[in-house]
Amino acid sequence: MIDLAANGQSHGKVSLNHAAERQGISAKYLWQIASQLKSAGLIHAMPGACGGYGLAKSPDAITLAEILEALEGKFHLVPCVAKSSVCRRSGSCVSQMVWRELSAKINEVLTSMTLSDMMRKQADLAAGAPVAYTI
Repeated sequence: MIDLAANGQSHGKVSLNHAAERQGISAKYLWQIASQLKSAGLIHAMPGACGGYGLAKSPDAITLAEILEALEGKFHLVPCVAKSSVCRRSGSCVSQMVWRELSAKINEVLTSMTLSDMMRKQADLAAGAPVAYTI
């Protein structure tokens, strides 16, 4: 998504094969990810000989929570946080309470951080500037 955002701004579209090369990942794997992101409405395809992919929304309107949910589903550290019926001790288990609180804090960070935020952090890293990961 960072690659699409960064390279799509100048070209309007990004070839997934070129993105895979830049990121050092398998093009086949990237095509699978792109399919999920497209289904979630986060990216769109531009068909044609010179086509490619682009963001469906502005980078500051896409949260990390949306990206993670598109690829992995709703985030929970353990299954009983999402569905208490998976554990017979649900409701009387202090561990579940801790996992629920931790999941909520992680979701809070993922929801508050945007693709634009990640692009800025990436640019700072590339420039050799210290990256501040404040929560």
